Amino acid sequence: MLCGPALLAALLAAPLAAQETDIDVGTGQAAQIAELERQITRDRTTLRELIGQTSVPRADIAMDPRLREIAERLPRLQRELEALRREPAP
Repeated sequence: MLCGPALLAALLAAPLAAQETDIDVGTGQAAQIAELERQITRDRTTLRELIGQTSVPRADIAMDPRLREIAERLPRLQRELEALRREPAP
């Protein structure tokens, strides 16, 4: 299991748009994909802000509850996004 800097690097390195989709923007599936992309982007932005804090000791950053929440949520969101992209369009 990854932790600390290795986990952050893996989460930030995973591509948001791993593949192009041919989904009509008006479908429920497209809306779900768009929402997952927004959530993933928000989490990645928060991660970058957290790890970019040079005035805060690394140990304090590692104990930040937002980091733990994102570390638990982001991989799930990425899996859900990938699964939706693989589903055929309705």
